[in-house]
Amino acid sequence: MEPDQPQILHLGCAVESCSFAPTADSNRLATSSDDGTVQVWLPSAADSSAAWSSAASSKRHEGLALAVAWSPDATSLCSAGEDKRVVVGPADLSASSATVSLEGHTDIVCDCAFSASGDLIASASADKTTRLWDVRSGELVRMLVGHGSSVLSCGFSPDGLMIVTTEEGGLLKLWEVAGGGELQTLGEHLDLSWVTSCAWHPTDGVLASGSWEPAVHLWHHPLLPVTLPFDDNVTSIAFAPRGATLAIGFDNGTAQLWNTTLGSEANVATFEGCHTDEVNCVAWSHGGELLATAAQDGTVALWSVGSGHSVDSVAGAAAPPAAP
Repeated sequence: MEPDQPQILHLGCAVESCSFAPTADSNRLATSSDDGTVQVWLPSAADSSAAWSSAASSKRHEGLALAVAWSPDATSLCSAGEDKRVVVGPADLSASSATVSLEGHTDIVCDCAFSASGDLIASASADKTTRLWDVRSGELVRMLVGHGSSVLSCGFSPDGLMIVTTEEGGLLKLWEVAGGGELQTLGEHLDLSWVTSCAWHPTDGVLASGSWEPAVHLWHHPLLPVTLPFDDNVTSIAFAPRGATLAIGFDNGTAQLWNTTLGSEANVATFEGCHTDEVNCVAWSHGGELLATAAQDGTVALWSVGSGHSVDSVAGAAAPPAAP
């Protein structure tokens, strides 16, 4: 399909991550940017296809803000940063005094995620560890150690019993949340590198991973994954809220939708012509009607999934002024 060309605002600051609020009564989008800010965006009307604008902004990190995630009840946001911290605070981005800084990583924090219950936050770091934090107390619950290179992404299973982590060296690991034990390592028989992203199917337990092979792997079976090969590196993946459709972002500035039903895998849509640099993150709205693509060129495009057209474009945070 050929999408319309959206309005694009170039403000010079890469957008590293984006995430829609996970509740049906909330049309809100959170973004994190290279200037360390987290922003929340709202449509100008109840209809999510209306023009979106920034409703609140907070500088939460020194250096890059690499990831942002909502709590399940959409009242809080956590963000991961180049400053080795995870910052948790209210979703309205009120005064910085209301935030809690989770500290202990010895290198940049690449990703963060809330558990389905909202009680835990996972943080994945270039220090080769993943840490689980108690949301209420801010205390470290346990540390997951076993990767041989930077941990790039993490994600809790929908039932909250497991967590998956991916690494620069090409492996994925499954861990037990309750005890922190390593359950399984995936990808040892594959020649992968930079497994950049992971996503759980919301209902059937299938795990997907995206890498710089470049490919997406669908782990129906730990030794025999279905491989979707591509010409461009995979930077981000996300399952649609109702399942089978997987959104995939690429380093060439495009995104695709794939049917991932076993035996019927196929590209069903391509979104292109909007971004001039790599797509860093893809995210679905709660109802699945919109797909957001956050890019290195400083924009976030909101695509109407039903039509394949971009309904609006959201500018990333302005870059800090150049030093004199």
